[in-house]
Amino acid sequence: MLSVVQLVRMLVDIVSKNGNLLLCVGPAADGSIPGLQMERLNGLGDWLSINAEAIFDTHPWTNADSKTTDGTPVRFTVKGDHLYTILLGTPSQREIRFPSLDFAPGTTIQLLGHPAKLTVTHGDGQTVIHLPELPAPSPAHTLKISPFPGRKA
Repeated sequence: MLSVVQLVRMLVDIVSKNGNLLLCVGPAADGSIPGLQMERLNGLGDWLSINAEAIFDTHPWTNADSKTTDGTPVRFTVKGDHLYTILLGTPSQREIRFPSLDFAPGTTIQLLGHPAKLTVTHGDGQTVIHLPELPAPSPAHTLKISPFPGRKA
């Protein structure tokens, strides 16, 4: 059986490639859901309570996946003028480095679940997003970029 981490990352990967995840839950004869299955569903629900906007009613971006310069896998989804950059892991540093992205003036970046707007710098062919603090461990963290790279503010 998949862990909560594996389940969340599988969902993100599939959605970033325009797919759907089908979950099979096998209730017991009395209609109850077994503990391990309930744990997985609750874990997925907890993650979605913060990150749902990056999953529901989205479509793939021009690139489905990438990596940060430190090798953290990244998946992308788009909704309206927002690019959702989903890190498949928890950053170990307060700086998240990407190969250069072309941000329009006035672009805002937010880590879902945290109220502060993030700052961004560019240099040496990289885009660096600065976090005010390290986020709590999670299977994935979502950066909301508005407007998405290539679109004017």
